[in-house]
Amino acid sequence: MDIKKGFSKPPLSQKEREKLEKKFLDGANPDAQEEHEEPEEIEELKTKTLIIRAPESYHKNILKIRKITGMTINGICLELLWPAIKQKLKDLGIDQ
Repeated sequence: MDIKKGFSKPPLSQKEREKLEKKFLDGANPDAQEEHEEPEEIEELKTKTLIIRAPESYHKNILKIRKITGMTINGICLELLWPAIKQKLKDLGIDQ
């Protein structure tokens, strides 16, 4: 058996140790005074229900995608439709 003796990395300096300690404690304390970027406020878009008649095979394929990716059916449909919508608008010469 080959047993390694010693450490693969040198020990942390006192300054590095304090920096890591502060970072760890700030992560546990959300009110820390460290410079944190404020999350952007996402403008909520109005939504409209859209019912689509599609072949059953499409539905089965969407369910397979959902099972693999964990995405919602709505998210999958939007992701699949968006490139086609943009291309159609471009073909029609309509500005977005």
